[in-house]
Amino acid sequence: MSKPQRRRSSIVLSPFVAPAKNDTVTFNTKPVAAADKHAVHEVVAGCVKCTSEDCAAFVKEMNGDEANEHKLAVVTTWKEGRLFSVAQIKEVLETLTSVKTRVAIVEMLGPRATDAKHGSQIVDMFKYQAEKETCKAIFFARGKQNDRAATSG
Repeated sequence: MSKPQRRRSSIVLSPFVAPAKNDTVTFNTKPVAAADKHAVHEVVAGCVKCTSEDCAAFVKEMNGDEANEHKLAVVTTWKEGRLFSVAQIKEVLETLTSVKTRVAIVEMLGPRATDAKHGSQIVDMFKYQAEKETCKAIFFARGKQNDRAATSG
């Protein structure tokens, strides 16, 4: 269990309560790193690399309907049993206009990246820092997973 952090505060919560010594308020907080928040543990054992033909069919099926729900359902179907290169993930993302859908697809396909060290290509596609941090954390976690797999066997 983490120790409670002490923070200074000048807020008096109630005029009927005696102020605490030195006006300190205790919060029980647990810091969460972005990488831990987005660490997705997917089983990728036995998965095969997605071929360029499969990727083209994947993008074509995804563009069959404009609804974002359809696109996410197609990604959910196509990701099973496959690993994707960063270039293939980027190809998929370039067909989308919605930033939220792009981030959702990175969260789905990022843990299946075969070359996570090139994840900066996808991070650079986003404009705002929040989306960039989310993508960085996903590809960093996948890179660590790839490194562990390479050193263990």
